[in-house]
Amino acid sequence: MEHTLIDNQTRDQFISHFGNLELAYQKISLGRGSAHAFSVTLDNVSTLGEIWQNISNFIAMHFQTKISDNFGKYNFYLFYIVLGNISNELKYKIENNTFSSRKIIVTEKEVLSSLVNSHILNNDLTISHDVAVVVDSFRKNEQLWNMLQGRVLKGIRVTNAATDTYNELLKLKKEDQDEIQED
Repeated sequence: MEHTLIDNQTRDQFISHFGNLELAYQKISLGRGSAHAFSVTLDNVSTLGEIWQNISNFIAMHFQTKISDNFGKYNFYLFYIVLGNISNELKYKIENNTFSSRKIIVTEKEVLSSLVNSHILNNDLTISHDVAVVVDSFRKNEQLWNMLQGRVLKGIRVTNAATDTYNELLKLKKEDQDEIQED
């Protein structure tokens, strides 16, 4: 999906800087805001290692600066699509770079809309409704009980829920002690 952020002049500038690398853009509606995703397809891993930062800087300067709302500026994604094996070090370096955008390395040919669906919108997730939950019987934690021994709940911002929970734990502890003494 093309958008006005990529005008012919900017596309020509991108080509003059980076050759005929494939550049794609998609605007994603998220509630009342929009996220922005770019993908750049590179021929090989060595090219990626040499120019990923320049591509990131170019996109930040020519596209991200044109976004007027903070939500859109902070929800900015850049996918580097490169076929082949990439070292863990390079992948870590790129994906953990926090300048301007969230960067994601993809090592298989994919279209941007598919990447958006799987990495941003999570449309590929399936949630099963038939999940069996197995609950083990309750076992007393001696360390917890020992920590509660002789303690009083106090603090500046003690909530009713915290007080109720604490009192319930103390009640259980007392009942447990009474049961032990009766045996």
